[in-house]
Amino acid sequence: MQTLQHKLIRWQQLILIAAITLIMIIVMLFSLNQSTNALRIASGAGGCGNFDDAVATAQEGKTIIQMIPAKPSNGVIITKDLTIQGGWSPSSGCNEANEQAIGAQSFIISGFTFLAPESRSLLNHAGTESVITIDPQVEALLIEHMIFEHTSGSDENGGGISGTLNISGAAMRLNNVVISDSESLKNGGGLYMSLQNGSRLEILDSHFDNNTAKNGGAFEIQVDGNSHLIMNNTKVTNNSATSGNGGGGRIIISSGWVTITNGTFSGNSASGSGKGLSIEKVGSDPATVTLINTSTDGLIHQPDENLILNTLDQTGSNLTLNILNEQVFLPLVITPSDPSALTSEITGITINNDYNYEVTFNVTNFTPDTNGNHVHFFFNTVPASIAGTQAPGGTWIPYDGSSPFTGYSPTNKPVLATHMCILVANGVHAVTQGTGNCYPLPQ
Repeated sequence: MQTLQHKLIRWQQLILIAAITLIMIIVMLFSLNQSTNALRIASGAGGCGNFDDAVATAQEGKTIIQMIPAKPSNGVIITKDLTIQGGWSPSSGCNEANEQAIGAQSFIISGFTFLAPESRSLLNHAGTESVITIDPQVEALLIEHMIFEHTSGSDENGGGISGTLNISGAAMRLNNVVISDSESLKNGGGLYMSLQNGSRLEILDSHFDNNTAKNGGAFEIQVDGNSHLIMNNTKVTNNSATSGNGGGGRIIISSGWVTITNGTFSGNSASGSGKGLSIEKVGSDPATVTLINTSTDGLIHQPDENLILNTLDQTGSNLTLNILNEQVFLPLVITPSDPSALTSEITGITINNDYNYEVTFNVTNFTPDTNGNHVHFFFNTVPASIAGTQAPGGTWIPYDGSSPFTGYSPTNKPVLATHMCILVANGVHAVTQGTGNCYPLPQ
């Protein structure tokens, strides 16, 4: 009986040991998997190896950290989901080409320095291909803190970056990226991308400068299949379309959405239409383009002003173009140094029983008269510089009556307007800057 009990105890001990061993193996495998997911591969200066070799070595979903001194890309084609992160400096260099480590902290401990976003790493290429090409099978790609330059004219579309997002839901993000001094002998001097099947391209805090192509000096982007292009805080400067449209950029959209927020298109040129930006609608499917706080060669565009100085050109049918700008360009209270100066000030805004804004205001040193000095009311989505230079109505309203002013209702308010403004104007409706204020609209 005692022997049987000993055997049972022994079996229980063995089962417990086996269970503990199995748990340890599972934990080790989980840890290994987590470590593999955090794997980073170095590339570039300091003996860190070639970029194209790093791309070939990296497993799906891993990160390549690129050193700051310029290195060639050798025209590599990206065929897998990756993160490409620049801004690294190899203080003491790599121990081997394409050195690998688990997590960014391991490289920092080894003496590497992360200098982004102020500093970026540069990839260049002098061949006939783009600096890098994105294969259609890529589903997720993040490129950040990088500079791309094509040092000779590319025979392909997109001197710096080219490719297609073709898989449903595929996403690519360019963050703090500069594409400069690149040329395509076709379209998209800096960037050429085709967005298909509900894919998404985000370009954030980036800069296109001094690029050249036949069409789309800085970029050409085709948006199809209900895909989405998002640009935010991006500058497009000094680019040229030598024989076509879109000196700054060319967007060809058949269906989907384009949203450009806080964009600056400046100093660009085109032999065709759209010195700053060309938006071309193809096909009959609906599409929407929204420009928010975006300037084209120094001009802020409002609805029905899409062709000012040929800087922004829109063509095609079934395209909804929204141009929304919010500028608070006047202080809330103006205090002139000259006591005899003509001034105006909004002192309050309410909504009356007729559902109009009831705007109380004061003027000093003049009595409003349409044929002489009077005031202009406008929303803060209108630049003060044009609050008297275009036809009155939706943009601004002249007023020669007494307080209150009731010429606007909430239905007239532009989407992004937060204030109503006032300025003094003369008999030919020229406003004087610094003679009024902006006052918050009631919610």
